[in-house]
Amino acid sequence: MTDKRGLAASKTIQIDPRTVELAMSTDPPGIPLTAGLLSQPAPFSLTAIEGSNVALAAPSSAQMNGRTYTFQSWSDGGARAHTVLADASAGYQARYSTPGPPKDEVPPLTTLRKHPPKSTSSRKAKFAFTSSEAGSRFRCKLDRGSYKPCHSPATYRKLKRGRHVFRVYAIDAAGNADRSPTKFKWTIR
Repeated sequence: MTDKRGLAASKTIQIDPRTVELAMSTDPPGIPLTAGLLSQPAPFSLTAIEGSNVALAAPSSAQMNGRTYTFQSWSDGGARAHTVLADASAGYQARYSTPGPPKDEVPPLTTLRKHPPKSTSSRKAKFAFTSSEAGSRFRCKLDRGSYKPCHSPATYRKLKRGRHVFRVYAIDAAGNADRSPTKFKWTIR
C-alpha cells in the first residue's frame, strides 16, 4: 500500500492452518485412487486442511496381474466418486471384488499305477490309476464297451480268454478331460 507521499509498506502474515492426514488404500493394494489433487496407486497419504472438503474417486475397474477387479464400495459407504469432510485424520479404503482363480483350461494327465501281466491265465484284472490333479473323477472302458464312471482300483472278473484292452481317463474339477486316455493291452491264456 502506498500513501500520499509515495511511501510503501507491506506486512507478511504467516497462516498455519491445522491439518489432518487422510490414509488412502485399496483392497487389493496397488489400484490407483484420486484424493484431492493426488492421483496415484494406493496406499498413500494426503495432508488436508482441517475442515476442508476432499474429493475421492476410485476407478470402476482395474487390471492387475492379468485379472480384472471391479469396484464394490468405499469403507465410509460413499459413492465411487464422492466428497469427504476432512475434520479429523482418517482412513478411506476402496474395496474391489476378488475375481476367482484364472480359468483352468489344462487337462489332467492320467497315470496307470497297477495292471495285470501282459500275458496271464487269471480271468481277473485289477487296475489302479491316478490323475495329475487332485479331486479328479475317472471314466473307464473295457474292450469294446462304452466309457463308464469308475474309481481306482477298478476290478474286472470272469473275463474271457483272449486279448483285452483297458482304457481310463481323468476329468478334473473344472471339467477338463485328459485328451489321450491311458490304454493297457493284455492277453488271458
